[in-house]
Amino acid sequence: MAVDSDTAVLPVRLVNGLPPAGTYGLRLDRCVAEVSVRLLGRPLIRTRPRLTGGNLVVGEPTTLELDLRGGARRLRVPTTIEVTHIPRPPGLGTFEGLARVGDETHPLVLRVRAVHVDDDTAVLAASGALFGRSHLELAAEFTR
Repeated sequence: MAVDSDTAVLPVRLVNGLPPAGTYGLRLDRCVAEVSVRLLGRPLIRTRPRLTGGNLVVGEPTTLELDLRGGARRLRVPTTIEVTHIPRPPGLGTFEGLARVGDETHPLVLRVRAVHVDDDTAVLAASGALFGRSHLELAAEFTR
């Protein structure tokens, strides 16, 4: 197939890849977290805690740290989340770590995928089971 001389060919970057190594800060105006209690896979109670900070550190290993506040009284919402990615190319995949809820820590496994990645920005979507029937979903943008 012939290409016109006016046609620009842009490089294609994998959407589920990682951005370049470095630290990316959470954009508080472009993020949302939801904690729900589920029964048979359907949410019964939902709350949206406020994210107050966070970082995505791309390197060896890649880590995701989040600070959350508030939410419904009926749900035990984490106050901090710190998870580490064990590289399994391609893409992000599974992050394992801890969620702190009050004075307790609970294991947390998040399935993370990149929605958009460029040299200065990473937009991530994540979900995982917290403890019991609690479930966490996250959509967040991180920038340099």
